[in-house]
Amino acid sequence: MKLNKKTDMNPNPTTHPSRRFAMFCVSLAFLLVSVTGLPAEDKVVYTYEGRISGVFCSACSAKVKAAMGKLAGVSTVKISPAEELGVQALKVQSTSPDLTKEAAIAALGEAAKEFTIHQFERKP
Repeated sequence: MKLNKKTDMNPNPTTHPSRRFAMFCVSLAFLLVSVTGLPAEDKVVYTYEGRISGVFCSACSAKVKAAMGKLAGVSTVKISPAEELGVQALKVQSTSPDLTKEAAIAALGEAAKEFTIHQFERKP
């Protein structure tokens, strides 16, 4: 039996293709953890509540949710009927501790002409 020097008798096990791939996977995992920081479940989530008018249909609701989703750290946006006629309750969850009403209005962009955010504040 003749040994193939390239595959059977590799003097340096770190250069073997399967070993290099394993080292690459470990390095990539370490890099991803170090870049992203804490897993999402370990981050503090802040709840913001407010009131918004001008949301009359599911298309309006989708437009507002998409705009609010552009705010820093936002994970969920909920719009539900409120006690006041023509005004809906707005609930946003974000990992950012400093979202403001002004930022929410700015996120709406041109749609801010269609919708009015009456109140938007972080709940304890």
